[in-house]
Amino acid sequence: MTTLESLYTAKHPDVVKKRNQIEELEKRIARAPAPNNNPSAGTRPAAEPSQIQQLRASLRQDDINIVDLTKRQAQIQEQIRVLQGRVQASPMVEQQLKELTRSYQSALDFYNDLLRKRDQFSHGDEFSSPTGGRTISRAGPAESPANPSFPNKIKFIGGGLGAGLALGLGILYVLMASDQTLHTEKDVLDCLKLPVLTSIPILEYGNGSRSLPVPGAEPPWATES
Repeated sequence: MTTLESLYTAKHPDVVKKRNQIEELEKRIARAPAPNNNPSAGTRPAAEPSQIQQLRASLRQDDINIVDLTKRQAQIQEQIRVLQGRVQASPMVEQQLKELTRSYQSALDFYNDLLRKRDQFSHGDEFSSPTGGRTISRAGPAESPANPSFPNKIKFIGGGLGAGLALGLGILYVLMASDQTLHTEKDVLDCLKLPVLTSIPILEYGNGSRSLPVPGAEPPWATES
């Protein structure tokens, strides 16, 4: 009775049943005849009635049942805690399942769309591009090029000639800009800023050479006969 009251409330059916059994047992014990305690009588005390023995056996069996029920209660409480943990985790699992299902459906739709476009393309039909709005059609077989796409010899030669000409003109301009010699009458006028009074002509001799007479030297024609 003490064990049952520690586990259940006073109105629990097992507690009420056990209380009634105890009350019935107390009534039967009260009605039973008192044993003969006179040692001079020389007789053995009377044995307990069979009903009391049955009640004692029933109490022992109830104690055993109480122990078993206590173990079952602990097991049931453990199962309840496991189920409560599963119930608390079920929304998270459900959300993950929804995300996986949505991702799978998106991948399946994309795969089916690719299959449909492949079928259309294999039959030569035109279909619209999902991004640019342009139509794409299957082209003919690729042809081998007659000439290499790179390098282009004509462009390379033209580029080399143009670069060489530009480099030559640049060098010529630098040489002319750095030349300080006088070549024409105009160069002399520009350099001296003075008018020219006279000029020395070029003298040609019999051998066709051109030179100026050296002061104090005998002219070449003086030796001729």
